[in-house]
Amino acid sequence: MSNPDPQHANPYGVSFPLDGVLAIAEAQYSAGQGDGQYPGVYKLGAWYDSLSFADLRYNIYGQPLANPAVDPTPLSHRGDFGFYAVADQTVWRGAEKERTLNLFLRPTFTPLDDRNLVSFGLNGGLALRDPLPGRKDDTFGVGFGLLRLSDAAIGFSTDAAAFNPGAYAPQRSYEAMFEATYQIQVTPYAQIQPDLQYIHNVGGGVVDPLHPDRKVGDAVIGGLRVNVTF
Repeated sequence: MSNPDPQHANPYGVSFPLDGVLAIAEAQYSAGQGDGQYPGVYKLGAWYDSLSFADLRYNIYGQPLANPAVDPTPLSHRGDFGFYAVADQTVWRGAEKERTLNLFLRPTFTPLDDRNLVSFGLNGGLALRDPLPGRKDDTFGVGFGLLRLSDAAIGFSTDAAAFNPGAYAPQRSYEAMFEATYQIQVTPYAQIQPDLQYIHNVGGGVVDPLHPDRKVGDAVIGGLRVNVTF
């Protein structure tokens, strides 16, 4: 039996199993394409996966998986689906046409709570092109992300607290992320992009494996991306 952990089953990200069907459908509408108008792109999409997925809360007998005394084999569900939308709209233009402010929003929704860790997600932000005098090809951006855990995932944490009274079992809920980035056009063919992220309530509130009496603390992550076009 293959390892269900994707970090072990596909550690290099180059395995593409052909079992099951993943279907995606998307509709797109473009607005404001005329002179003097503010352009925007809007999308609606849906996806379906035909594979089987493990229940996050109950076993094959309908018993809570958090109970250490029951069979740990999760209930299996056939298929999964979700919906998403994307809005990317220019909301302001400066005296120079290259200087623009864009707003983007991307909500996602997976209604089958019993097999999805996240039931709702929302990403959004603003991107300002030409943020500084003389830097027409640079872009400054700020963004946020919000994930709400599914009822099954939250229910599992509630069950864990009830069945393991001596252990710390935090009530899971949501994760929030805030980001700031600046893309520098160094040359016509090279970009450097520093990035800073702050993540609140990591994993929706999970136990710290190094300190099992408390949750994983909030995280600050910094990165640097380099793009070179040949």
